[in-house]
Amino acid sequence: MVWPIAGNPNGQLNNSAISTWQQAANGPNQIVGSGGYNAYTFNPDGLPAGDYYIEFSATQGAYSSTDLVIPYYDITVATESSPTAIDGRVFSYNWAFMTPRLTSNGDNFDRNFSGKLFVYSDDGFVSDIDFSQAGFRGAAFNVAFNSSGTSATGDFAVDRASVEGLNATFAEYRVFLNNPDINSYPNGIFGEFVVNADFPKLYGCPADGEWFFRFAATQAGRVEILIDANGNGEFDAGTADLLFADEIVPFPGETSPYERDILWDGLDGLGNPISPSTLLSIDYRYSQGFYHLPVYDVEYLTTGLSVNSIRPVTPQPYNPEFFYDDEDITETLSGGQPAIELNGCTPPCHYWDALDYGNLNTIKCLSATFPKIIRP
Repeated sequence: MVWPIAGNPNGQLNNSAISTWQQAANGPNQIVGSGGYNAYTFNPDGLPAGDYYIEFSATQGAYSSTDLVIPYYDITVATESSPTAIDGRVFSYNWAFMTPRLTSNGDNFDRNFSGKLFVYSDDGFVSDIDFSQAGFRGAAFNVAFNSSGTSATGDFAVDRASVEGLNATFAEYRVFLNNPDINSYPNGIFGEFVVNADFPKLYGCPADGEWFFRFAATQAGRVEILIDANGNGEFDAGTADLLFADEIVPFPGETSPYERDILWDGLDGLGNPISPSTLLSIDYRYSQGFYHLPVYDVEYLTTGLSVNSIRPVTPQPYNPEFFYDDEDITETLSGGQPAIELNGCTPPCHYWDALDYGNLNTIKCLSATFPKIIRP
């Protein structure tokens, strides 16, 4: 802890109160001159470079997790000499927001959240999530992004699923209010799924019923393998179709390309053995910048979110696709939407207009990716 200084727990914060939205939007008077607020300044000169964390607490003597409502606040990172704001330095792993009702006797859910957030994945991909036309109404809620979904068990089918009656969100990725500063948060590198005489291939021993898919990619990413029994190019749940997934995360000292295997027992999606002589239709999907947004206790999302790839610039036009699995949610999605979408829908999609659909449930609101489809 570098502040508050021992013996001076209040510091200058009492002189830094922001009384209006306009003051917060304008920023510190030390930068804008007037019309903003008199900011408390923390200067890390002489301290190690790195991330510095701001912690809010309802008590001073020891940290308290009691809810603390702050109507207006602003955190600005700036240069020291002739101070100038540096956008894209402030992030949170878990933003807490509140959209107060429009009138004192109005509906708790009569105000939309209309902000825009920027998510920075661990592989260096930046996307923005635009709530302005989403019809997102959750009163008080948290926003966090991660790499797996509503859990991190390693079981793709479990992690991807929405959860009824439980807060099953967890924070992993940095979430910004501006495009992250590229000097501190550089671009990732687009990889390639290797297609040659050695990759991808299906190996196995028919007598033992043991098979494995071997593949490789030049950068970290996610690989999904679809065995398409009916040849329609999509995964159909509850049929003979099969869908496998694996994350390529380089091991310490491992060099590119990164080879991986996915085991298969030789059974189709209905549990029936597939004859070794069967000609299989197999699609590989290689994705980067993959992230999940599980939301808890969000009562309305009446239109759906909009997502854009910000950087690095995609080597070819990519349209983001959303994936979700709401089969464990008792209520029904609006507009005849399926309860599970594993082939990818084009946003805006995955929306609901019934209060009980999101109330006290964790809905994996979206899993978004910018994929490459390979059919060797």
